[in-house]
Amino acid sequence: MVHHLEVNGSTRLNGSLNIVEQTDTVAGANYGSIILGHENNGGASSIAFRSKVNRGSDFGYIQCQDASSVGAGGESARLIIGVQNDGDDHIILAPSGNVGIGNNNPFQKLIVEENINAIGNITATSLNFTSIQATCLNLFTGLSAGTINVGDLDVGDSLNCNSTLFMSGDRWHLGQGREIFNFGGDGRNYYRGDTATTIPHKWRRGDDINIMSLTNDGNLRAYGSVTNISDTRIKKDIVDIDDTRAKNGENAFLLWVASVAKRKCNL
Repeated sequence: MVHHLEVNGSTRLNGSLNIVEQTDTVAGANYGSIILGHENNGGASSIAFRSKVNRGSDFGYIQCQDASSVGAGGESARLIIGVQNDGDDHIILAPSGNVGIGNNNPFQKLIVEENINAIGNITATSLNFTSIQATCLNLFTGLSAGTINVGDLDVGDSLNCNSTLFMSGDRWHLGQGREIFNFGGDGRNYYRGDTATTIPHKWRRGDDINIMSLTNDGNLRAYGSVTNISDTRIKKDIVDIDDTRAKNGENAFLLWVASVAKRKCNL
C-alpha cells in the first residue's frame, strides 16, 4: 500500500478531521476507512474520548484487544466500549430504529438472536413470552413484572412463585399433552393421576409425610382424623323407635323421621 503521508511519532491536529472516500472501503483484516493497529502480541488499539472535567480519570473509549485481557495469549479478542470512572457514567444506545444482536433485521427496539443469561434480576412492566425454558424459575424474586404472559412454560426443575401466579389457560398437561389438571369455568375441576398404580393420588405435608391418599377404586384414606360440621339438633332430637314395628320390616330411618316430626309438632 502506498502512503502519501507517513508520520513516525504522535501527531496533533487542532481542528476537525474530515475523511472523504470516493469509493467505500469494507472492513477487513487489512482494510478499513481508518485502521488502528499494534505490533505486540496480546496488545490493544483504542480510541479515547477525554473529559474536560476531571481529565485525569474521566474518559470514554473504544478498545479492541487481542485476548480477554491485555497481555494475555490466544486469540479470544474483545471489542470494548466503556466509560470511566464514576457510577453515573453510562453508555447509551440511542438509535432512531432498532438494535439487533446477531440479527441484521431487528423488528423490535432490541432483538437478540440467541439466548440471554441474566445474572441479576429481570424487571419489566409486562413480559410476553412465546415460551420459557428454565432449569429453575423463581417468579417475583428474580423475575419481576406487572404481567407475565407465557404461551409455553417449560421448567426442568422447580417453579417458585412468591406471590400469585395467574394462568389464562384451564388445563395443565404432561409433556405428551395428557391433561393433569383441569380448571373448568363452570366450577368443575379435576386432577388426573396415573392409572397404572393402585394409589396414584397422594397429598403430603411439607416434610413429605403422606397425609391422605386416593386409590383408583375411589377409596379415600386419611392418615389423620376425618371430621365434618354436624347438626346438634340431630343429636338432641333422638327418640326410641317402636321395636315391634322395626321387627315387622318397617324402615327404621322413616320411623325415626316420623318420631322426630311428631315431637316437633307435639302430636
